[in-house]
Amino acid sequence: MDIQEKVKLCIEIISRAVEEPLRMIVECFGLRPCGVNAGLEGSVVVNEVKNGKADYGYCYGCEHQ
Repeated sequence: MDIQEKVKLCIEIISRAVEEPLRMIVECFGLRPCGVNAGLEGSVVVNEVKNGKADYGYCYGCEHQ
């Protein structure tokens, strides 16, 4: 494995680690976008947040973003 492959692997590992808390909150405690019930798949929420614009996000335990 050359240095570029190692760097790419490290970036993938760190990216996944940064996403994991949100994924766990969604799957263990429930998280909802405005007006939608909990019970979403963690990876779906992570992708929506990553692709959201500006201050897009999800709220845990509230009715708004």
